[in-house]
Amino acid sequence: MSYDGYSDNSEDPDEDQPVKEEEKPLTADDVLKILISKKDNVVNEKLLRCKEFKLGKYGHVPLCYLDNSPKEELVLEHVIQYAQQFKYVYDENRELFLYPKNECDLYKFICTTLRPTKLGYLELYDYQKAAQFLADFMQYEELDPPDQYPKVIPSPTNVLKWQKGDCFDLSIVLASILIGTGHDAYVIFGTADRIITTKDESRMEYLFLEKGMEFLKQKDTSGDSIKENEFFKKEIVKTISDFDTREYQQKMQEELERHFRLNTIDDETPEPVGHDPYVFRRKHCWVLLKAGKRGVQQNIFIEPSTGRLYPTSSPLFLTVDSFFNNQNYWINLRPGVAAKDLNLDELNVPENWEYVMLDTLVFASSEDHAMDEDADPENANNQEKASNDDEADLKEIQQVLDMPPAWPPKLNLDYEQYFRGTPLGETFKLFSKVKVETFAPYSQVDGLTRRVTLYEDYKRLKAKEIRYFFEHRKDRMRLKIRHPFEYKTTEYFDPGKPPHWKMVTEVDRVERRIVFYPHRHHDGLIERIEKIGSKTIERYQNRDDRIIQRSVRFERKVATNKDKLINDTQMSETFPITKLTQKYEKNPHLPAREQVQKMVVNMNKQPQLVQLYYHMEEGDLAPIYAEYERDTIQGYSKGDSTGEKKVIDPVTQEKHSRIQSMENEAVKQVQMQERNNELELGEKKNYEVKINGFRATNNVDEANKEILEKTLHDKAKEKYKLGYKSKEDELEEDAAAKDYLYPILKEENLLSKQYDLSEDDAKKIKKKALDKCKERILARADIIHRRLEAMKAKLAEEEAKTKKPITDQNEEKRLDENISKLHFVIEILDQRAHRFEMLSLAKYQKLAEDLEKDDRLSKTHKK
Repeated sequence: MSYDGYSDNSEDPDEDQPVKEEEKPLTADDVLKILISKKDNVVNEKLLRCKEFKLGKYGHVPLCYLDNSPKEELVLEHVIQYAQQFKYVYDENRELFLYPKNECDLYKFICTTLRPTKLGYLELYDYQKAAQFLADFMQYEELDPPDQYPKVIPSPTNVLKWQKGDCFDLSIVLASILIGTGHDAYVIFGTADRIITTKDESRMEYLFLEKGMEFLKQKDTSGDSIKENEFFKKEIVKTISDFDTREYQQKMQEELERHFRLNTIDDETPEPVGHDPYVFRRKHCWVLLKAGKRGVQQNIFIEPSTGRLYPTSSPLFLTVDSFFNNQNYWINLRPGVAAKDLNLDELNVPENWEYVMLDTLVFASSEDHAMDEDADPENANNQEKASNDDEADLKEIQQVLDMPPAWPPKLNLDYEQYFRGTPLGETFKLFSKVKVETFAPYSQVDGLTRRVTLYEDYKRLKAKEIRYFFEHRKDRMRLKIRHPFEYKTTEYFDPGKPPHWKMVTEVDRVERRIVFYPHRHHDGLIERIEKIGSKTIERYQNRDDRIIQRSVRFERKVATNKDKLINDTQMSETFPITKLTQKYEKNPHLPAREQVQKMVVNMNKQPQLVQLYYHMEEGDLAPIYAEYERDTIQGYSKGDSTGEKKVIDPVTQEKHSRIQSMENEAVKQVQMQERNNELELGEKKNYEVKINGFRATNNVDEANKEILEKTLHDKAKEKYKLGYKSKEDELEEDAAAKDYLYPILKEENLLSKQYDLSEDDAKKIKKKALDKCKERILARADIIHRRLEAMKAKLAEEEAKTKKPITDQNEEKRLDENISKLHFVIEILDQRAHRFEMLSLAKYQKLAEDLEKDDRLSKTHKK
C-alpha cells in the first residue's frame, strides 16, 4: 500500500533504503565557493544608499551631484586621456583609480572629492583625537569584493551624514578634516593585511587602557601633614630555623601551584588564523600624514577604521598604488615594492612617482637643474632663455588645467550627532584580553560612558578587573573599579560635593576604606578605615584640638552599664568599645612634656586603664608615661581594705577630671562620626537604589534630571531661552502699549489671524474693547466718588464738633483749620470728578471712532 508516494514494506523497512554517505565538514575553500555562487543575491548597502540619495529620498539633490562644471569637464577629459597614455607608456594591464562615479553615477576626478573643512569642535583639530573620534563615529564596511576598488565614491558630506562607509569613504572624510585644520594629509591606497582590512583588533593591544585614570598616578599629599609616631617601637624579629623556613616555603609553593591549576584557563596563545583566500590581494585605503605641519614630527599612517597610528615601515600595509590630496594625484611606478620600502618624500623622482596634474615640484626641479648648469657660462644664456620659455609654456598650461574646486558641499556635523559620538549611541570592541564598551553621554541612567573589562585569558572568559567610567553624575563619581574574584570595589570621586569623598575601597564584609578631600573643613577627617566587626581607624588634619588619629576596637559581647557603645554600620549592630586610642600633634609653641601625644583607654582588661604618653623634648631618651585606673578616675573605686574610700587631693582630682573629660569627649566624637558615616553611606545607598529603579524602568529622561547634571551647553541653552523669553515679554508689553487690541486678541487666541477676523470675531473683539474701556472708566469714577463721600462725611463730623461748647481756644482753632482744609479738598475732588467725567466721555468716543476705522474690524463697519 502506498501513501503520499511512499511504499510500505513491513518485512524489511530498511531493505530498499539508500545508504546515506557520511557528511564531511566544510573547508574554507568550500565556504568561499558557496559565498561566490550566492554573491549576486547579496545587496550592497552602500550602493543602496547611493541609489536612494539619487532618487531624492534624503531630500533635494544639489546640482553639483548631477552635473560637472566646465572646468571639471576639462580636467576630467585630461584625466581620461592621461589614463590611456599611462597604459600605453607604462603598463597596459594596470587600471588607475582616477575618476570613479559619485552617488548619481557621474564621473568625478577623485582629487576634487576631497572637501577641506574646519568643523567647530576643538577635538577635531588634533589628528589623533580626530582619527579616534571618526573611527567611533562612523560604522566601517568592508570592500565587496575585497580585491576590487569600490564602484562608487560618494561625497564626504553624505558619508558624514550616513555615518557609515568603506575604507575609501572614511579616509576621504578624515583627510578632508585634517587638511581643513592645516595638516599635510593624503589619501593613500593599495593592499593591506587582513587584520587591517577586516578591522580585526581582537589580537591587538588596547591603546587607551590608561585613559581616564591619569589622576590615579598623581601623588596623594592629603596626609603629608600627619607626622609619624615618634614613639614607634620596632617589633623584635623572632629567630626561625632554616629547616622550618624551607618547609614553609615548600608548602606555600605547593599551595600556589594547586590554586593556579584550579583558577587558570589553559589559553596561553590566541586561536590560529585560518587561510586567507585574498592574501596579498586585499585592496585598502588609509591616510598618510606627513611631517612638518601642526607639530607632526614624522610621517605616519592613520588607519581610519580604528583610529590607530602606524609608522610608515609597518608590515601590515603591503603595497601602495597611488595617493592624492586636494591638489594633485601621484602614481607609484613601482607597485611591486613593499610599502615600507617606499620613500614618500621624494615625489620629484620620475623613476618612482608620476603626477597627474602639473605640480610645483616641476618648477622646483627645473630651477635646481638651472643652478647646476651655472658652471658653464657659455651655455648659461641659452639655457636660461630655453628654461624661461618652457616655464612660460608650463604655466600657461597650468592656468588651463589647474585643479577645480571641490565639488561636494561643505561638511556639516550636527551637535547632537557629535555629542552622541557613535551611530547607535554605543559601541562594542574586542581587543587582546580586553573588552571595551562605550556609551554616549546621558544615554545610561547612571551616567556610564565607558566600560573596560580586563581578562586573564585570550578567550575572554575570566574577568580579573572591570572599570566603569562615569560623567556628569551629581554625586561626582568618575571611576569605579571592580575585582570580581577578590570581592573588591574601589570608587573615585571628583571634588566639590559633600561628603567630599575622594576614594572608597570596599572588600565585601571585610574592610572599607574611605579617603576624603581636604575640603571637609568641619571635622578635618581625611581617612577612615573600617575593619568590619573589629576596628575603626580615623585620621585627621588641621584640627583645633590637634587630634591626628583615633582608633576604636570593639567586639561582640554583652554590654554593661559602664561600657561605651558603638554602632557598626556594616553589621547593623551595636557593640561595646574595648579599646580607644587617640593621638595628638605637638604644638611647637607650648612645652612638649606637658602635651599628651597619645591616650589609650583599655576597657577589655581588669583593671581598666587609661594610659597617657607625652611628647618629648629634644634630647629626651624616653617619653613621660602615666597610667590611671579608669574606675578611680570615674569614681567607681571601692576604696582600700578597710572599706573606706581614698581621699584624693584637689590637684589629682583635677587631673582625673581632665582625663575623664578627654575620654568622654573622644567617645562622644566617635559616636558622632559613626552617626555621620551611617548617614553618608545611607545617602549613597539610596542613590544606588534610585539608579537601579530607573534602570529597571529604563527611564533615561527622568534619570537625567535626578541622577545627572546638565552639560555646559544645556545650561547655556536654558539661559539663552530665559533671556529670549524675557525679551519676548518686553516686546509683548511694548506691543500692548502701542496696540489697544493686543491684550484682547491675545486673550482670545486671535493674534495669528488678527488681519483675517470673521464677522462674529470682529464684533466680539469690538464689544469687548468697549466694555473693558467702560469698566475702567466706571472703576475710576467709583474710586473718586468714594473718596469724595469720605471727605464729606469727615467734614460733617468736624462741623458737628463745633456745635458743642468748646472751652479750649486751641481746640477751636484746630477745628476751624480742619474744616477749612476739608472744604478745599472737597472742592478739588469735585473739580477732578467733573474733569474725569468729561475726559472719560471723550476717551470712550475716541475709542469708538478708532474701532470704526480699524481695518482689522472692517467686517463690522457700516456700509
